[in-house]
Amino acid sequence: MERLRNGQNRFTALRQFAIQSCNASVVNASCTLPTGFSTVYTSPANAFPSGTPRPVSPELLIRTFDIPATTATHIRLVVLTNQCTGNPAYQDPGDPATTDQDNDPTKDTDCRLGSPLYGAATPEVPVVGSVALGRAPQQGNVRVAELQVFGRQSTVK
Repeated sequence: MERLRNGQNRFTALRQFAIQSCNASVVNASCTLPTGFSTVYTSPANAFPSGTPRPVSPELLIRTFDIPATTATHIRLVVLTNQCTGNPAYQDPGDPATTDQDNDPTKDTDCRLGSPLYGAATPEVPVVGSVALGRAPQQGNVRVAELQVFGRQSTVK
């Protein structure tokens, strides 16, 4: 995974994923439909680990994963969680005394919710033009820069 570009929220970086495969050379295989794919690998919950107060670049960079041998003509990456949804440290289950990262009850530190939503008008959020500048919720966003799949172990000569 490449590093996030300027302006991209690091809480949207991939955390957990699955690899699915389909073999179009098999009779009746339809790699154009989700039902044609089967999961051949599910990553650990913290495949791209991170800690508080936020994910940092070294935790989000290149990783190697060995998946079981499989014959496939198509490979699909399925996002299971991003940094926001996959790490409870970035979520607030309701007890500010134990989970609020900034000890400020007027600001929500749960990245799934944002603080406040873009476009919401509140006294503490600056407005540029007609848009309030807040932190957008990140539960539905994910960024993955690259997936490389190799057919066999490579060697350097």
